[in-house]
Amino acid sequence: MLTTTCAVLLAAVLARPGRTPPAPGHLGSLTDTMLPWTALALPALLAAVSAQETAGGGSGFTWPSGFPVVRIDQILAGGVPATSARTLPATRSDHLPVAATITF
Repeated sequence: MLTTTCAVLLAAVLARPGRTPPAPGHLGSLTDTMLPWTALALPALLAAVSAQETAGGGSGFTWPSGFPVVRIDQILAGGVPATSARTLPATRSDHLPVAATITF
């Protein structure tokens, strides 16, 4: 499943040269199954901008959900600006969910 998700992201990145599609997710770690896809998509991901940085309110910290002290969950986009970004209320996860509004 994780490899399939990475393959879909890679296909979207390669299909739109110069524009990085929105990429949500836990981007603070890489697993062995992600490394081949991440290496190919890395230039596009590095060119992307964090929605929290450009349009977020507050710290955007997402982990741990009980008392967040770091932002490791992101929504990245390049070529399309975010107009808002925020964390959402806690769920059963140890991370807070994130949301952003991106207008094409």
